[in-house]
Amino acid sequence: MRLHTLIVWMICSPLLGCCQLYLERQAFVGAAMIGEWDGGDSDSSIGQASTGQYVSAEYSVSQGFHQPTDLSPLQVELKVWVNDCDKTYEVQIVSVVGCDPNASKTIEWNSVNSGLLTKNLPSFSTLRITTGDGCLFVRSYDLSALNPLVLACDLRPFNYLTPNGDGSNDYFHIENIDRPNYQGAKVAIFNRWGQLIWEGKNYDNTTVRWSGKNTSGSDVPAGTYYYTIEVLGTKLTGYVELMQQ
Repeated sequence: MRLHTLIVWMICSPLLGCCQLYLERQAFVGAAMIGEWDGGDSDSSIGQASTGQYVSAEYSVSQGFHQPTDLSPLQVELKVWVNDCDKTYEVQIVSVVGCDPNASKTIEWNSVNSGLLTKNLPSFSTLRITTGDGCLFVRSYDLSALNPLVLACDLRPFNYLTPNGDGSNDYFHIENIDRPNYQGAKVAIFNRWGQLIWEGKNYDNTTVRWSGKNTSGSDVPAGTYYYTIEVLGTKLTGYVELMQQ
């Protein structure tokens, strides 16, 4: 809130005679406003600020701005990931320090209300945090420059194959397994009785892939088979339908 008052003074001088001096007073009453942008900070705090100036040919009278220094600026700590598939960014706000730690906070990424964890952000994004006690943090980021951790694309195993040589679904396709994150992936295929019929290490959908044969290179009958995918210290399981045509 801004209040305006106008003070009129009369100044007399033997040389200049009398003249009126108009001094406008602006009082800013409100909570702290603290912001941060690339390359600099801007802040103002609770209290009253008065500014005014009188200028004539001989005189210049001004009153300055008083700012208390008992409030800290907001400091924000982020953790950033980049999705290896679509190159979007995921950002977690780890901490917000400054002003009243118990005050409520409104978080916006690119003018959209967000939470502490926000996904699918573009590389160039702007964060705005407003607190219930009036503090403000605004900053634009190049998220790619914040050393983001890489989120591996999800593996997406197809659930059927038709190894008839027509070039369509001729092998058990596992989408994204050829990405660098999944080098060394081990795939095993089992029949309905749990017997291992095929396995391959460094599965990549090209040189190592299951095309409906057993470890001896013979075709296996049509039916439901079960797989395990071991990679990055985890094991994925599921089933795949083999259809002979």
